[in-house]
Amino acid sequence: MNGGRNSGMGMGMGNPAQAGGSGKSSRDKVDPIQASINNLDKELKLDDFQKAAISVTMKDNQASMQEIASSNLGADEKMDKMKVIRDKIYNGIIEVLNPEQKEKYKALVEEGEKKALKR
Repeated sequence: MNGGRNSGMGMGMGNPAQAGGSGKSSRDKVDPIQASINNLDKELKLDDFQKAAISVTMKDNQASMQEIASSNLGADEKMDKMKVIRDKIYNGIIEVLNPEQKEKYKALVEEGEKKALKR
């Protein structure tokens, strides 16, 4: 595990699709996985292999997260199951990063956790 890091689909960086002023109508939906990869690329300068590998990691876990979110489980159980999936995503991302990118990514995740705690 990664010590409780919140490495969900947004990887602790927020969802740019939710940021105001994008100029897109509600019909122009932004793929959350692609938005997350774009954010990571901006911060970490990913190569094409890394983008593809991270996309696969996220897509492989997306259905499980949606299934948990729409389940009849209690809130605590949902949070626990989501954390397991977020940890898998976090570890899958860390696996394809170089040492410098790993440090930057860990800092981004920690920053995102701090922001989430303030909400």
